[in-house]
Amino acid sequence: MRRGWLVVALLLSLGVNLGLAGTALARRAEARRWHFGSGADAPLPERLGHRLAERLQLPPERRERFVDAHRRLVERTFAERREVGRLRHELRRELLAPQPDRAHVDALLGEIATREDELNRAFATSILESRALLDDRELEGYLRILERVAPGRRGPHGGGPPGRGSRRGRHP
Repeated sequence: MRRGWLVVALLLSLGVNLGLAGTALARRAEARRWHFGSGADAPLPERLGHRLAERLQLPPERRERFVDAHRRLVERTFAERREVGRLRHELRRELLAPQPDRAHVDALLGEIATREDELNRAFATSILESRALLDDRELEGYLRILERVAPGRRGPHGGGPPGRGSRRGRHP
């Protein structure tokens, strides 16, 4: 009798695990099918710009310049972000080495800081360019979008795990 219950429990566990795996695969497939509105056949940088311009309901005379500003941002930062990741990986490898080379660690930290500064400047330049193209209503919408998707922002109050908020910067 006990074996029968064990088989039932194992089958239930298998069913739950298969259900979770199926849900994860379905979400991944849905994310791949998601279209970015107009410009859906364009490369990713243009699609992102088109999607944002569509959400802001930009008129055609400013839409193309807006999309172009966002395309340039993605093109400028894509390689830099990858390089920062590579440098961070190299830094971790050096720090975990049996005898870390302090000069190499310092050089890597300097290179990472320089590249992150360039990324921040490119992001700020793109935001300023985009803002200059927008009227008051469009700017309000753009700023709301940026508040939700700004780099490094996670959760409802920035920092911390998603959905949990952050106490950083608050007084007790």
